[in-house]
Formats: sequence, structure tokens, C-alpha cells
Amino acid sequence: MGTTTIPTPNDFYIDAIKNQYIAPTHPNQDIEYVAVTTPQEVWPLTGILRLAILGLQQLDPHLAEDKGLAWPDEPWWKLSGLFDLTFDQANRAGLADLETAMTKYGNDHLVIYGYGQSAVIANMEKQRLAEQYPGPDAPDIDFVVGGDFNLPNGGLFARFPGLYIPIVDLSFNGPAPTDTQFRTDVIIRQYDGVEDFPLYPLNLVADLNALLGAVYVGLYGADVSLAPDASKSPAIQSRDGDSTYYFFETQDLPLFGPLRTLGVPESLIDVVEPFFRVIVELGYDRSIPPWEPTPGTADPDARPSEGGYRSDQRGRRGYQQRRGPPRSARIAAHSRDAGYCRSGRCRGAGRLGRNHPQEDHRRRE
Repeated sequence: MGTTTIPTPNDFYIDAIKNQYIAPTHPNQDIEYVAVTTPQEVWPLTGILRLAILGLQQLDPHLAEDKGLAWPDEPWWKLSGLFDLTFDQANRAGLADLETAMTKYGNDHLVIYGYGQSAVIANMEKQRLAEQYPGPDAPDIDFVVGGDFNLPNGGLFARFPGLYIPIVDLSFNGPAPTDTQFRTDVIIRQYDGVEDFPLYPLNLVADLNALLGAVYVGLYGADVSLAPDASKSPAIQSRDGDSTYYFFETQDLPLFGPLRTLGVPESLIDVVEPFFRVIVELGYDRSIPPWEPTPGTADPDARPSEGGYRSDQRGRRGYQQRRGPPRSARIAAHSRDAGYCRSGRCRGAGRLGRNHPQEDHRRRE
């Protein structure tokens, strides 16, 4: 499935997903890749998003390489977004479209991929399957998702579970299930506002960084890639229940994305970015693993267990050991690193473009 503004994935999109996510997580499997058409609309914002992408494409040559993705073959009046389905309507329709496509393959082993809005659809299907098949007779279906609104710790819909915005018909449907029989691989990008939203939303600097991250990280969904052997990828890896998580750190704060787009020299941004990274990171608790449902809070002393969620301290300690020290503890070293990858210099191709070499994404310890 595509993502918002992309109802039908094209060959460019499919090849990126195949080579960077599906093949590494499902090695040595003969997979037939099928594009599933879903609405991928958000009334009344779809048209605005298309115009924003078009504007960025004029400034960023990498995004321009896949400029057709945001402009499907539809009438101009439809491209305006004023006649689109709402977010919830589009997701319900997309779920029906996905299930129609699934029925064509009977009991075959299926791998369902979703990014952004289609990741919400994938999680809805996973929830439905978990309820329908609670026993050992579940069908052989796997999920791979990115830009996950429902990521238990960090996903926008998991930060504010139960919230509903009536004007745009937008439901925050909470965290994705992680205790099902359906294997799931989750690709996470640090500071992407839909999947790494601040735990402490009163930190307005972190909020703004996440909002800009939805553009300067989220639109570059394939800037990172799993290694052919996913277990050897540069991402921080962790696992719990049915899900394996691959967390890719983001070297540049999205907060300064507009300045980089306008050509402000890196030497000037380098002076202030470390200071703002500290402020941004105060909006998070990086000791909490991605599988632990963690709503947003105004209380830095609050813990997920106090809100009725489970809190596996042993699992959390293991996650901290795998992840290493908090990002803020490594800021000084990062800012002095001559090999520090800057998005304006080494970013790979566009929204779903060719990945740049993996060494650009390795953790700098």
C-alpha cells in the first residue's frame, strides 16, 4: 500500500520497499509484489499536502526524482483534496480494499506493507486478525510497517489514545497490538512526528521539531535501509512479543530543516543545533522501549504503569543496554565528528528514493 497522496504504489515505490525493507526482513523468500490501491486521503488536507510536496520538490532535487508519487492520475478537481474522504473514512475503505486483495491469495503466506496512513490500515487488519484467530490456526501473515502512527511508544495515536477530532473525522486509535501470532517488523525514524512524537508535549520545541520531522524525515521514508541481513543493520534493534523494531537515529534536527532548505551554511547551524538537541531530547524518555504503550504526559515523573499499562522493568533494562546511552549523552561527540552526515549533503533520493550508503546512518558511539 502507498501512503497519503499515493493511492497506488508505482514501480519506483515498490522497488524501494522491496530492496530496503521486505527482502531484508524476509530473506530467501520468493515474493510476488502486488500494489494494493487504497484511498490514502485526508479531507481537507490532501490537496494542501500535494502543494507542499510540490514546493519542496522545487527546492530539493532528491524529492524531485519521485515527483509523480504525489500526483496520481486523477482529475484536477479531485487532486484539490476538497472532495476527498476523511482520514477515518479513507482508512475504513482502505481496509476493505486490502482485505479484497488478500482474498485473491487464499492461504498463501502474505507480507503486508504499510507506511504512514497505510500503516494505520495494516494495524487495523492485524487487530482484526488477532481477534478472529486467537488460537494456533491463524493464517500465515506478516506485517512490515514504517511511519507508524500506532507505535506503542512514540506513535502519535498512541501518545493520545482515544482522542477524536470531529471536524476532520480523525480518530487516535491507540497503540498497535504486540501480543498476536502475526510477525511484525517496524521501521522507526527518530524525530518523525507521526512515530516519534514527544512524550512530554508541553515541550513546545520538541513538538515543533516533531511537526517538522513529519516533513523533513517522514517524506524521506527510504533514506534509511536495512542491511541484506536485517540483524546486521545499523539501526538500534529490539524485540518484544510479535514485533521486531529497527530504530534509525536522525543526525540532523528537523527543527533546522527549513534553514537547510534555504541554504543556510552548516557552519552556522552547527553553532546552535547541539543546544537545541538537548532541549528536544528533554521531551522524550529514551529508556522506554518502543513496545511499551506510553501516552503523553505533562508529568516528567509519571510512568506508564501508573496509567494502567504494563511496565516490564527487566525488559526496559535490556533495551537500555542494547540501545546504549541516551542521545543527549553523545551530543558533544557527534558535533565534533568530521564524518557527521548532514541531510543537505548526503541525503538519499526523495520520499521513497534509493538509499544512500549505510555507513551514513551508523550510530556514532
